[in-house]
Amino acid sequence: MKNSKTALVLEGGGSRGMYTAGILELFLEHNIYLDATYAISSGALYGISYISKQPGRNIEVNSYCGDSRYCGVKHLIKSKSYISWDFLLSELPFNLLPLDFKTIEQSPNFFVGTSNCITGKADFYKINDLKPKEVATLLQASGSLPVISPMVDYNNNNYLDGGLADSIPF
Repeated sequence: MKNSKTALVLEGGGSRGMYTAGILELFLEHNIYLDATYAISSGALYGISYISKQPGRNIEVNSYCGDSRYCGVKHLIKSKSYISWDFLLSELPFNLLPLDFKTIEQSPNFFVGTSNCITGKADFYKINDLKPKEVATLLQASGSLPVISPMVDYNNNNYLDGGLADSIPF
């Protein structure tokens, strides 16, 4: 067989992402890593713990779901987003459950898909070489659903949930 490359594709789907998180946990237990990972929405949010090689992290993140800092109507009123992205992508990955950004840099290519609100097409970004705050911004963009989250500005473009333009990333 010629030089073959394999990729892992992680779709979104909100709570369906818990299934993805379970499979990724199994991959971590058995040291299964592929040449690249393409992910959108909840797949990207769970995939980040996989490429950072942090078993159990997704379970710990989800233990905060009932925490008022995680999501709720008060956030929707205050910041126009039901999900508190500040808590989910600033407080958790930088303080409470730190992501291993050094491992992310050294991991196989991880591409996060977003929906470009100007072109209507999917834009994928390789996050391995980005600064941690840029990674958080792209994860937010990939998971921001219309009505419950505002558009996310990145590099002078507006983005929303990656599943709007490409529900299964290719």
